[in-house]
Amino acid sequence: MTLLISELMLKYKIKATFFVDGSRVEKHPMVLEELTNAGHVIGNHAYTHTKTWFKSKQSMRTEIIQTDALIKEITGRRPTLFRPPYGSLGLGLLRAVRETKHKVVLWSANPEDYLPENDENRLTENIRKCCRPGNILLMHDGHKNSINTYLALENSLDELIESGVSFEAIPD
Repeated sequence: MTLLISELMLKYKIKATFFVDGSRVEKHPMVLEELTNAGHVIGNHAYTHTKTWFKSKQSMRTEIIQTDALIKEITGRRPTLFRPPYGSLGLGLLRAVRETKHKVVLWSANPEDYLPENDENRLTENIRKCCRPGNILLMHDGHKNSINTYLALENSLDELIESGVSFEAIPD
């Protein structure tokens, strides 16, 4: 689904920021290569997608460095952006991010595309409501509802662009 979303972004000349889990990069390196070739910005989303509240600094540092290495091996660049899984900012994570010199990026709008009850129509409406100037929109793929995420984006982009909404990647 990631590549379909990337293709949709390219159709509309939108560059996005994709925060990737190291474990998925390891399983699907070609996806990351395609995202990079399409000009999208790549950020680190830890190696595993687990809550970070009670993880030690060393544990989080290891996850960040491991994911950085995988991303750099494929893209040629070490990411500087980091999005914590679930937006969870435990003390160990904050210390690790400071040591690894990443910028933490959260979000300001969440259409809740990961919730199974949010079908294509509800997600389309949620995306339309979330897209406001300056918002960082949180979206996901790689889950059971990913097809609805794609379809909702496809349903809403024309209208959003016609209404003057612009999109850009978070600068790395």
